[in-house]
Amino acid sequence: MNRCFFYLWIILAIITLLPANGLQAQSGDHALIPVGLSPITPANAAQMQQVAQLGKGRIFGLGWMDHQIGVATSQGAWVYDAENLAETNWPTAPIIPALSNQADAGAFSPDGRFYASGGMNGEIALYNLTTHEQIATLEGHTEAILDVVFSPDGKLLASDARDATVRVWDTATFGEVASFPKGDTLDAPMTFTPNSLSFIWGTSESVSAETGGYTIHAWNRKTGEESVLVKRETVQSGTYLSALALSQDGHYLAVGANYELHVWDVQTGEMLWTVDNHEEYLVNYSLAISPDSQWVVSATTDLGGLAEAIRVFDRATGELSKALDDYTGVVNHVAFSADGTWLAATGYDGTLRLWDTATFTEQERITGHYGAADHLALSADEGLLAAGGFDYVVRVWDTATSTELPILESRWFASIEGVAWHPNGLQLLAIANHVVSDYKVWDTVTGTEMTVPAQNGDRVFSGVFSADGTKIWLAMMQNGAFTMLQIPLDGGEAITQTLVSAPPSAAIFTSDGRLLASGDESGTIHFWDMLSGKPTEVFLQDGPVKSLAFSPDATLLASLGNEGRIWIWDVATGELLAELPASTGNTVSMAFSPDNQLLATGSEDGTVRVLDIATQTELVVLTGHLDDVTSLLFNADGTALFSGSFDSTVRVWGVRS
Repeated sequence: MNRCFFYLWIILAIITLLPANGLQAQSGDHALIPVGLSPITPANAAQMQQVAQLGKGRIFGLGWMDHQIGVATSQGAWVYDAENLAETNWPTAPIIPALSNQADAGAFSPDGRFYASGGMNGEIALYNLTTHEQIATLEGHTEAILDVVFSPDGKLLASDARDATVRVWDTATFGEVASFPKGDTLDAPMTFTPNSLSFIWGTSESVSAETGGYTIHAWNRKTGEESVLVKRETVQSGTYLSALALSQDGHYLAVGANYELHVWDVQTGEMLWTVDNHEEYLVNYSLAISPDSQWVVSATTDLGGLAEAIRVFDRATGELSKALDDYTGVVNHVAFSADGTWLAATGYDGTLRLWDTATFTEQERITGHYGAADHLALSADEGLLAAGGFDYVVRVWDTATSTELPILESRWFASIEGVAWHPNGLQLLAIANHVVSDYKVWDTVTGTEMTVPAQNGDRVFSGVFSADGTKIWLAMMQNGAFTMLQIPLDGGEAITQTLVSAPPSAAIFTSDGRLLASGDESGTIHFWDMLSGKPTEVFLQDGPVKSLAFSPDATLLASLGNEGRIWIWDVATGELLAELPASTGNTVSMAFSPDNQLLATGSEDGTVRVLDIATQTELVVLTGHLDDVTSLLFNADGTALFSGSFDSTVRVWGVRS
């Protein structure tokens, strides 16, 4: 299911990495920047191609198929051997490719015959898992698909969508066999009875201004009759149903509602026990009941991102038996194997994990299914690449081996909006929205933390370390004014300076923090010298400023305006040097090549375009990303262009010699 939470507060963290020999890294053996790439120039840019990739897609579905585990992602369907988590089609590509319409739901039939993928356009693609071919497109929903679920026998597929309906489909005829309204319910958790005869789904409703409730419905596929399985009317107003699970014998039902876990006896309609997580604000994102009905497992996450855990309850007593809490970010799926010997789980941290249910000890783990790669930064020596995004974590890779390095677990429940490296390459600055309004500093060696409070409602546009590494510069909104904040790293008092009263639409520092540029809706571009704190230049472009990008040497500035037009400015003189043509997709990111000859742009249509600044022409369009390309950067010698995207991948482009 797709769930998004938004917060208006800011958190900023500096994460100090351990020396390379002290890290326990995830395995990798391929250089992120391959040997033998030529510098990218106007003469050879048309020969650019993808040369490397990080990430296998954000996980939104998990299913067991005998001794294999299927993982549905934004990059397609992956299948793993449960014995060792080896990819069945390694090292090529997903066993089923991703939909071009940005899939956000996926499921595998338990018999291993089908894979279903639901798209943002309301269509569901049905695939044969043996031939890997698409066999049908199921049409009927009018808005984005939120979830899809197969019946145990694989003959039926259920779907939940934003069009306020849940539907049931026949996988043999590809026709719709039933449709049910879900009212104002955001997500309608769904399942089937073990004998595949009945479809089960939940809806929430308001009973009064003070109270709400939920209903678990059942539809019999043979008789076509709809009935109420259980009904709850004493839950707080604004009930949110997050998950449900039915035991293999059909006797017990687990329901996640708001911050509560309810376990029912379906035959008597009696609620057997409940777990109230209101004090911890824990949401049950996913539920599973072991095949022998001994355990009820809940994947819980609090809205502050501080208490992610898989909780194992005794089904008979409701007592907590085990907490598997080694997670960063949301745990979004849990599932038992058919024989009950394994528990699988996936999370926003990009991992798929397996536990032996005899002892609930972790046996296997793989990484690579990253949630996001929206913002990128290379360390000064180009040995490390950092990426942050809407999955609330910052990841770092060794570029020599493509190995992912562990960093301090920040426990953010926040979208990362920027990353920047300290000149020494050991400290990393990350900017994010968060429920807690602080600036935090962590040292992974000593574990010490320094906090500099900030005011609620502030927004940080850009952040960078000073060239001497002694301070951080922040461009932010504070008390309704655009403000520069200087934070000494030695623990000294922060210095705040109001720059202008009107909020900018974009702001960016040069890489050394020497200069700050901001643009607003009037088309005015301001510059400030950070050492003196004084304004230096003012440029005027035609129309609102949407985005800004400095060249690596800070001599040029690119400004993005309406309809995708891009202006190139000489920073020293204020001269308009070029106006570059708009792309077919809405431009959301820009980056200069190190020699200032090229400008790369990323668009909402997933394309990367490379433009010749001198001739103002488009040289090449690079395709491969499946969603917005939100971050771009060239390496220092201009042999590689990095692109980060909402599709949860980092791609590297270059010209092979």
